[in-house]
Amino acid sequence: NGKNIAVVRVAGTLMKSQSSFGGGTSTVQVRRDIRAAVADSEVSGILLSIDSPGGTVAGTAALAREVQEAGKIKPVFAHIEDMGASAAYWVASQAHKVYADSPTTQVGSIGTYLTLYDYSAVAEREGVKVHHFATGPLKGLGAEGTPITEEQSAYLQTQVEKMQTEFDKAVRRGRSLGSKELADVRTGGTFLAEDAKNKGLIDGVMRLEEVVKALASAKLS
Repeated sequence: NGKNIAVVRVAGTLMKSQSSFGGGTSTVQVRRDIRAAVADSEVSGILLSIDSPGGTVAGTAALAREVQEAGKIKPVFAHIEDMGASAAYWVASQAHKVYADSPTTQVGSIGTYLTLYDYSAVAEREGVKVHHFATGPLKGLGAEGTPITEEQSAYLQTQVEKMQTEFDKAVRRGRSLGSKELADVRTGGTFLAEDAKNKGLIDGVMRLEEVVKALASAKLS
């Protein structure tokens, strides 16, 4: 319709900086791409083309805010191809509209996790005694060969819950979900497109070409 749409690709694992091993997406680079699209007077709308299982907490909140701020200036839609989960959904939820590409598209995985390995029993079994010198009970937490204490476990769980609070706030704001609706989707699991729509996580199922046309006609309210 004579409109120019900027398509910003968000694919693979999301991380703040690009991996030296290739693959994935830098959230810093996506923020730059969004800012460029906002600044370009010939661009009337921004489409986030997403296919990602999620990624690191670092950088995700900033990218989500970037999407939210861009939406104050130009229409921003998100189109999820095969998967828009965890950090990727956090970002997508801040767009004005979110669409899945097909009925089998996986959406959601609203949750945060941290995994550490306690190798202290292995070290002991092999006759290795690890001496850990630190200035506090949490310093050097998770150092190989040292046990993870109850105090450290409680601390880590608190940190994960605090990070999740920010994720929850963003989804509630972006998708206008109440406490009950959020609790229903805050399982850490993904939902196929139809379920995701019924639960308020997406606005519908549309092919990329259809979403582009809808975005070209969109106006800020």
